[in-house]
Amino acid sequence: FNGQWANFNGANFTGNVVFIDVNFNSADFTGATFSGNADFTGAKFNKVYFYNAKFNKVILNESDYTTMIGSFSPFQDTLVFNDATYIKLMKNFKDNGQFDDADVVVYKYRQIKQESKKGVSWLWDEIQRLIYGYGTKPENSLLAGLITIFLFSYSFERNSDQIRIQWDVFFKKSIRIIYKIVPSWFFDKFILLANKIPPNRIYEKFKLTLKKCLYYLTPTWDGFYYSWITFITVGYIDTKINRQRLATMVEGLLGWLILSLFIVSLANQIIKQ
Repeated sequence: FNGQWANFNGANFTGNVVFIDVNFNSADFTGATFSGNADFTGAKFNKVYFYNAKFNKVILNESDYTTMIGSFSPFQDTLVFNDATYIKLMKNFKDNGQFDDADVVVYKYRQIKQESKKGVSWLWDEIQRLIYGYGTKPENSLLAGLITIFLFSYSFERNSDQIRIQWDVFFKKSIRIIYKIVPSWFFDKFILLANKIPPNRIYEKFKLTLKKCLYYLTPTWDGFYYSWITFITVGYIDTKINRQRLATMVEGLLGWLILSLFIVSLANQIIKQ
């Protein structure tokens, strides 16, 4: 096919459709439905519309277009992967000012590329995905930072102007709770089902169990403070205990990494505005 204008608005293609090497100045596939495969390999368009199009599988390898109008949604799970195709889509959406769609393309592209990686390379990509969404989700960095601070806050406790690691105490107390309280609670629950004891006893035991669990699972303010200071790498009084130094080194490194990725992804979002 060759021509100035092709109008497939609302068309319903029931079988496989081949548009290989077609050349149109403009083509409109708005609302078109492709029940089979849609192959646009080598197709050339000045402007092409894909608003609300529905694909089963679509191939855009080596296709060339000045502007694609529409969102990435129709291609989200149907586009056959090709490096050049994804890179062109990223550029197209950025040029159109569709930065959210461009971010989705970047995220999808990095996810697919990650699947072929192994070992350290895969692990580094996974860290980037979780912490800042490959640069597209700065809010992930904030969440990762808060989780890190919260978890490490269990390790620090203020006592005589020193920092003490409390992992051993925390786990010992937690184990005692599990073995002494939880089994009896389950036992009472089964008895309650048999209507052999009054419900208020179960309720009181549950409250006691919950209270003790919250007591041991909630970090102290001092612990949270020291974890926060360590995470943002401000620094505080030194310690000579190896376990304390190890925890400080690990959290300080995580803080540096997460905050750096947050700044990068946030700057990326600001530049787009």
